Formats: sequence, structure tokens, C-alpha cells
Amino acid sequence: MSNLATSSIIVGYTEVFNNNIGKCCEKFYNGELELDKDIKQWNLNKNERVYSLDTCCFVTRKENDLFREHRKSNAISFIAINNGSEETFESIAEFTKKYNLNNSSVSYAIRNGTYHKGWKFERI
Repeated sequence: MSNLATSSIIVGYTEVFNNNIGKCCEKFYNGELELDKDIKQWNLNKNERVYSLDTCCFVTRKENDLFREHRKSNAISFIAINNGSEETFESIAEFTKKYNLNNSSVSYAIRNGTYHKGWKFERI
């Protein structure tokens, strides 16, 4: 994200948070806080997420890492089908670790009903 976009969002936050924004901006510029657009838009595909007053929040690195780790696990139950055999998994991470596959590619295949390296997926 460009400095101009970041500055525009922070200026917008100034109008919303008035008294607390000074502390947030100082911590943001010192690297203590990060501006995050993903937490409030977790249910959207990454390419649909935007930076705006309604969709962003300041978080610590630890909070951002925890959220990112939770999202990586992709905790959804699904059936993986390959060559007529079916297996049930509780998360994408569990499946991709077992078969040494890419989380993002499998997630895409599940969302879009496509195949990935011979595997077909069905949500449970």
C-alpha cells in the first residue's frame, strides 16, 4: 500500500477516533501497530478486500500473526476425492501437510469447485 493511501486512511481515522488517533498513529509510525484490512473482511476473497474506514483496524503484530495463522489453518471440513477414494479432513492445512500441496491452491479449488493435482473437493 502506498504512503499516500496509508496517510489518507489515517487522516480518515482521525475524524472517527479523534482523541485516540494520536496514540494509534504514533504507535503505527513507530511500528507498534499495523493497519489491517483482512480481519474485518475475513469472509471475502483477498482480491475483494479494500482499505477503508469501515474495513480497517489497527492491530499489534501479535494480533495480526494470530489472525493470519488462524486463517492459514482454513478450518473447514471437506472431503477430498482422488482416483475413486475419499478422505475427510477437518482443515486445509491438515490435507496439504499430508499430501505436500499448497494451501492457497487447495483453498481456491474448494471455493471454485475445480480440481487440484487430480483432487476434487466437497465441503461437508
